[in-house]
Amino acid sequence: MDRNIYRDGWHDAKEEGLSFYVENGRLIRGTIGEGANCRTVYPYRYDKRQKCYVRVEPSARYSVLDTVSWK
Repeated sequence: MDRNIYRDGWHDAKEEGLSFYVENGRLIRGTIGEGANCRTVYPYRYDKRQKCYVRVEPSARYSVLDTVSWK
């Protein structure tokens, strides 16, 4: 098993209030906030060619959180 990939399931990020879900080795979705202020967010990356953010499901490597925006 690759030690650089998050296992399937929910994980808490160091970023305050962010939890994210991994399924089949892919980053699927997350939540930000707590209680009544909790909302679902999805990983996005800016696509220069399309000049907008696009939703992605990147490989859940340990460094992936530095490469996506949550919207």
